[in-house]
Amino acid sequence: IINRQRRRSVHGDLTMITNPGIPEFEKLKRFLPKLKHHSRNQLTTKNMSGYNSDGDAENTNTSSLADLIDQLSEKRATTREKALQDMIKTLRMDYHYDDVEKIKFTLVEDLKKELKKGNHTEQELACQLASVTAITQGDEAEQLYKDISSSLKDLISNSGSQVVKASALTTLAMLIFISESDEQATINSLDIFSSAFSSQESSTEQILAGLKGWSLLSSTISAHYTFATQIPAHLLTLANLLRSDQPDVRIAAGEVIAFLYECAVVEAAMDEESEEIGPNPDEFAEYAGMEFDDLMDLMKSLTKDKTKGRAKKDKEKQRTPFKDIVSYIETGSVPEEVLSFRHQKVSFSSWAQLAQLNAFRDALGQGLQAHFESNQFLQEVFDTKIAKDVKKVTMTAVEKRMYMGDNTERAKNRTRTLGKSRNTRSKEVDYVNQDDD
Repeated sequence: IINRQRRRSVHGDLTMITNPGIPEFEKLKRFLPKLKHHSRNQLTTKNMSGYNSDGDAENTNTSSLADLIDQLSEKRATTREKALQDMIKTLRMDYHYDDVEKIKFTLVEDLKKELKKGNHTEQELACQLASVTAITQGDEAEQLYKDISSSLKDLISNSGSQVVKASALTTLAMLIFISESDEQATINSLDIFSSAFSSQESSTEQILAGLKGWSLLSSTISAHYTFATQIPAHLLTLANLLRSDQPDVRIAAGEVIAFLYECAVVEAAMDEESEEIGPNPDEFAEYAGMEFDDLMDLMKSLTKDKTKGRAKKDKEKQRTPFKDIVSYIETGSVPEEVLSFRHQKVSFSSWAQLAQLNAFRDALGQGLQAHFESNQFLQEVFDTKIAKDVKKVTMTAVEKRMYMGDNTERAKNRTRTLGKSRNTRSKEVDYVNQDDD
């Protein structure tokens, strides 16, 4: 059985430590309260397709998984591609554990065949299907990981398509995150992803997949290890990526820097022998090859980018993420993501948690909501429980008139209070006007 506790953000409550500069830091070293945070984004039920505004599942026109898997044996490539697309759509939009369980052996064999012998489109789609299958299987995805990991690594090294390489990186990161219980094995795999974002030959897609995969897996590793080994190894590369021509690369690099700084905050809080209040900013920035103020100025410049030649849309795209990153490093204010269900909200407020949430969002797309409600594995990863049977308390039209209408005693008292307030303000204004005269 996979160690579920390790797979969650290993920072746990430690990611909720206030940043240096706040007077109560010494107390926080003992009690580790939650970081203050502000809302950046709310994902509502209405925004998640697969469910209508009343919370009821919408009907889809996709064929059954059993029928679709038969089509993966067809000779025509377009038929196989269409079957892969429909299977991905089906597994994304709802939780189909029982259906996957019935076809899992055939599905694994077909995935292995597509990854090894399929065309580039089939290989990309097979990677996506493997990710969503693993999320559906949860703790039982270990065999899938063992069966296709070598094929994914081969694609990362030898595929002629940059898009396929990126897809294989993303899928491998998800499978390791879900199925690997040995922390040392996860640490050993980090080089695959850091090589992708460090190499001069990597495409934009590879760099992004490397950054996201590396941060996803690093979120399960102890903050001490990350602080001691990963910051010195990668901060310079990440700082250079802030100057990339691609806005998505700049944003991803900035978010990884914020995650690394979070590890530094955790390490400082856990160091009982240190007399320092929080991490040493200059020591942190030294690994980026610049002064701390210069690193902050670089990220602040991306919140109001005036570089000629960059599209206005790209400048606007990076503005909010870098405002959040700068705000966190300066004040400890973590951007909060909120998933809103029918009668419940779940918040995510550490950079480690956000890295995990974004990985599942990329894999599931608009089906994230449906999986969160039904997939126990996903709830265990984020240590939450979605109560699907909670009923919203509503009032009838008669009750609304009785308790909320204009003729209720409460409404009448409010009207009288407002009237007195207006009279008082009117007299004050008249008094001021008389003085002016």
